[in-house]
Amino acid sequence: MAITRTISCFVFIASITFVAAACDRPRHSDLGTPTGPSTSFPISPGTATIAGTLTAVSSTSPDLLLPRTLITVLINVTGTGIFATASPGGNFVLNGVPAGDIELHFVGPGIDAKATVGQVQNGDEIHVVVSVHGLRATLDIDKAESK
Repeated sequence: MAITRTISCFVFIASITFVAAACDRPRHSDLGTPTGPSTSFPISPGTATIAGTLTAVSSTSPDLLLPRTLITVLINVTGTGIFATASPGGNFVLNGVPAGDIELHFVGPGIDAKATVGQVQNGDEIHVVVSVHGLRATLDIDKAESK
């Protein structure tokens, strides 16, 4: 009986030691390896400006209680912290837009649309006229390139 208790205590202590040692090992996230996609913003912001006007906005939500003229739309430059808000017929300005092909994301009640402004250069002043219908955005682009 004394031998059984001694063996049981030994197994118990060995198990606790093993678990403690395993808990003391660095976790995967402590090793500096990425655990998912990066959502970092550009290190140096651009110098382009995109100014726009919403001329038409409609929602895909049949239960939308707001009149269309009161729908507020958030406009975001995808992958950055650059955003603005606008109401239908309202204006918006996005400053510090980086160079490259820029994706604008329009979000509001019953609205989740994206559209691309291509070949943006630093210093560009771009004006867009936007029509948003649920999941679809149409842009008319007037681009005054930097000098």
